[in-house]
Amino acid sequence: MWGEEPSTEFVYPSRYFGLVGGALIGTAGVCLAIFLLLFDRHRVGLWVLAGFCLFAAPAWMFDEARNLRARLPLMRFDHQGFECLAGRVFWRDVEAVTVAYRREHDSGTTHLEPWFRLGMKPGTEIAPSGDRYAKGFSGRQPELGDEALEVPLWAKKQVALDTLRRFYSGPIDVGNPESWRKSHETAT
Repeated sequence: MWGEEPSTEFVYPSRYFGLVGGALIGTAGVCLAIFLLLFDRHRVGLWVLAGFCLFAAPAWMFDEARNLRARLPLMRFDHQGFECLAGRVFWRDVEAVTVAYRREHDSGTTHLEPWFRLGMKPGTEIAPSGDRYAKGFSGRQPELGDEALEVPLWAKKQVALDTLRRFYSGPIDVGNPESWRKSHETAT
């Protein structure tokens, strides 16, 4: 029993980012309101921004705290397959797993973000999910295409690869972001 690999592993999204982010936005709203009260009471646009921060932050934090208490998993792995909000995929229907890189735009910068791409055998239909799952994290959620299911990495790349390798026995092409970037820059 001790030292055995788990037969099922649930992956939960981190909700602490939302709680910390909400606290920071609320603090910024309080600081802005104090600044306006002390130095410049006539800036209507800044009052609107301060009000938004003061009302949006608690609402966001309440939603994140509720999600944290509900503890809906983002996805589930077992030796038969993988399940998430998009549906259930059996490992026998997976033709290839690749680490694909997507361009993500964040705060005015563009960077490559790794995603798992589970390529399906032709004619594979993904079964509907039997359980409730979280909608995603950091604005990203699994996406179902015609021939593949793309899943954002839920942890650092090596941790996510280790989890996937515990349950999926086929080959995983980890790719190289630099070669991907060069091939896509010349193609566009």
